[in-house]
Amino acid sequence: MKTIDVLDQFTELDRSILKYHDQYVDYFDYLRKIFGALINSFNERASEDPQEIVIIKTFIQRFLNTVEAFRMKYVFDEENAMSIDLTDSSFPNHMEFRKLLHDIENRDQMLASLPSAETLKQALLDKLFTNNKKPSKLMMQLAKRTYLSQLNTNRLFIPFTPGELVSVSRDDKEETRRYLYSWGSYDSVTNRPFVYIMIFDQPQSEPALYSDKAKLDELVSAIWKIKRDTSPLKVIVTEIDEKFPHIYPKVLKRIDLGPLYGKYSKDDSALTRIIKTYFDEDDFIFVFTTEVIFSVGSKKSGSIFSQGEMRQIFFVDESNKDCMERNVSQVHKYMMAPHDVVQHMRDYHKEMVEGLAMPPITVTQ
Repeated sequence: MKTIDVLDQFTELDRSILKYHDQYVDYFDYLRKIFGALINSFNERASEDPQEIVIIKTFIQRFLNTVEAFRMKYVFDEENAMSIDLTDSSFPNHMEFRKLLHDIENRDQMLASLPSAETLKQALLDKLFTNNKKPSKLMMQLAKRTYLSQLNTNRLFIPFTPGELVSVSRDDKEETRRYLYSWGSYDSVTNRPFVYIMIFDQPQSEPALYSDKAKLDELVSAIWKIKRDTSPLKVIVTEIDEKFPHIYPKVLKRIDLGPLYGKYSKDDSALTRIIKTYFDEDDFIFVFTTEVIFSVGSKKSGSIFSQGEMRQIFFVDESNKDCMERNVSQVHKYMMAPHDVVQHMRDYHKEMVEGLAMPPITVTQ
């Protein structure tokens, strides 16, 4: 049987290399500016759901930390370049995150093979004073050392980024405990970051999950294996429900952070055409979507002759075309763009704005 290389699923635009190496400096600044604006927009909405806002902001910041790590890895490396998805993404190709994991696993060995930071800095100064040429090799080594030193999985956004388990207060008379667990992932198909928030119950008769590390690790491991960002939420949450008899998922929310349409986009989407036709390279349209599926009850699995396990009944809103196609209870779409772009959308593409969950988020350039 022929083995399919993961690279086979990508087109040339999905793994584009910028024409000039210096363009990467601008690219990293571009991502930092837009995600910084996104964090600020959530700061203004902090009163809506403080706990959820903090979770989303935390994962966005971790994504920004990873962008900074990529900057240190590539900006002085004239022999290698980062691949970017220029179709319905504008973010690094998923393979860059796989390389990041490889670097994390081999971090200590790679650091040991490099001169110390002090040695490199002194050699760099000596070169600058005695030679007019740019000491590219020394700068690359120093950048690589800085990059490797920053590789801490507790602060980075990686292909699967575990969050925290939080106990949700409930009445002591309730038969179940309630928890909130979050995680992030970088999708290998869309090349976009996703954030997940799950609320679930656990019977009081079971050992508390926050004190049972082995059981929690088992749950996190299962989520990592089940995780498929292009799968309907109902499929994902049903698999979790079936795999763990004493965990009752009540709500699963997915936040799709992207696409970003702007100067790096090369797809044929309507938003790319609008940006390219009417606006300059500093303008952009950032789109993000939330999907939610929730339980409306539970039932015993199996036949009437067997005890069976408790299973959740998940609601899909079949009266809403978007919800029915996605197999979810709710879908909310959001848009963020500079003021001039937002005004243009309201004046000439009203239909794209009316379907949003809230007015477009306006960014001051």
